[in-house]
Amino acid sequence: MGDVQYERYERNVLGSPLVRIWLCGACTVEWMDPVTGEALSKADLSGRGRDHAAALSLLKLLLCQPQRRAHRDWIMEQFWPENGRNAAAHRLENIFSVLRKMVCHPVTGESLLRSFRAGKENGMIYQLAEAPQLWLDVDALIWNVEQAARMERFGDDAQPFWERAYALGKRGVFLPDDRYVDWAVQRRNEVEGYYRQTVHALAHLFLSRYGTAGASEALLLLRTYWQQHPKDEDALRLLMQILIQQDRYQEALGYYDQLCSILQEDGVLPDERTKDSAEYCKVKQIQYGSVDYPISGKQCQQQILSSSFTRAVQDNLEIPHVLDGAFPLNTSRRTMLQNFIGWMGATALSPMVSVDVNALCSFNPSELRGATKSLVEVLY
Repeated sequence: MGDVQYERYERNVLGSPLVRIWLCGACTVEWMDPVTGEALSKADLSGRGRDHAAALSLLKLLLCQPQRRAHRDWIMEQFWPENGRNAAAHRLENIFSVLRKMVCHPVTGESLLRSFRAGKENGMIYQLAEAPQLWLDVDALIWNVEQAARMERFGDDAQPFWERAYALGKRGVFLPDDRYVDWAVQRRNEVEGYYRQTVHALAHLFLSRYGTAGASEALLLLRTYWQQHPKDEDALRLLMQILIQQDRYQEALGYYDQLCSILQEDGVLPDERTKDSAEYCKVKQIQYGSVDYPISGKQCQQQILSSSFTRAVQDNLEIPHVLDGAFPLNTSRRTMLQNFIGWMGATALSPMVSVDVNALCSFNPSELRGATKSLVEVLY
């Protein structure tokens, strides 16, 4: 489902908004035509003056609260905890007036911000318009995740909803200019949790539905996400799993090294499952010979392959096949073969190395010692 088609579907379900606001990535306010639902213009948020900047902060704060509303006294505690009450109240009234003008629709003249008293003793409350008048990207992201979960629960196709949620979240981190303010922590954790769920769901969906073809999409998605969230080991393990399946061992271990460097700064070690994935990757790297041999090692390898010991091939059995029991061997030959290669690490041998099983019963000891010495030089 394309973005334009999906936005029309979203409007039919949720209603046509007067304004759309994005908090993931760069904060953006876009006014909408109330009749056609088409975009009119984007609000200029680059105004100068401390009142304009403070009004934008008030807008973000209200959008982070349940029902997009907050008590005046609580707002003053967030913005001016050390100021006197009267000074803070006067300052807030000025900012509230600036924000009312900022969120006034350019066509209808309707402001999307209001103030009211909840009771005689409760004081003033400030509130922004709710959906569908004010469309918010993080609310739309959460709505799409909920619909995707519902579709999966009923056995229907959830992919369009997961993709829409991902498109909303990938614009960037939530409120990047307000990373350390207390009033955004709860909302940020909520949004990041839904986005993380989306990334993992889409990655698994691509892999299960499209197989090898979907691995590239899953890889792109996971890499992009992990670079923004480098401490997410769950995402890293799935990323490494795909890379290992594609024999991209160095790249997988490179990401693991990045994680270790980041965690080392915090005095933390990687999860045991992540360590296990890295160790598995190292073993696969050795098993399939992706570690480069030195030139002398390659020469020794060629010497082994050209020796009479390895040229005396009758059954042409590969070492891994022999050790796995794919071909029957009598007890004495099996013991002799294992004694010969077991201590040197059979997985480090090239799959090209073949052994004449019959010749093992009548090998020349001096020739075997020479071949063994060459093998040791290759491995060590």
